[in-house]
Amino acid sequence: MIGQISTDVAWGIIPILEEDKIFRIGEPIMWGGNVPKSDLIGREFLHGIHDCYSLIKDTFALGKEGLAAQGISDVWPYEPRLLPEVPRDDGWWELGKDLYVDGLKKNGFRIIQPHEARAGDGFLTKIRSDKLNHAGLLVTDDTIIHHLPMRASRREPAGLWGRQAEIWVRHEGLDA
Repeated sequence: MIGQISTDVAWGIIPILEEDKIFRIGEPIMWGGNVPKSDLIGREFLHGIHDCYSLIKDTFALGKEGLAAQGISDVWPYEPRLLPEVPRDDGWWELGKDLYVDGLKKNGFRIIQPHEARAGDGFLTKIRSDKLNHAGLLVTDDTIIHHLPMRASRREPAGLWGRQAEIWVRHEGLDA
């Protein structure tokens, strides 16, 4: 990721797949640069390319019109906003890193109280970890989007995730 970010051009991986001792070329995996973003819902998980942080980054980049066009939210309050790409190893939370907590303030987020949460706000929680290693966004009053490993990105009722959220955040400067 560091190499791709420093070159600011798209990078790709072309997988070679073996099936019954027959090799074939798999679907290329492209990221960075000006690679078109896939729809937010239904993405296959691929750490660093399609994960919970990239879902948040791409949601903010789409803004209110883009989310409405994808049928995700007609109440998203923000125009497109670019968040930085952040190089991250798979399992960063097990390597002594704290991607979300370390990046909150420097990337323009502030902590809010759970009762303040509204469309456009994010949540942080722990998944089999003692660190906050998963994030999602409230896209309507009662719906979140998020992306867990080994699952497609999805929209779900906010209730369960709202109760599990340890921190709620809002991007500064986006308050109405």
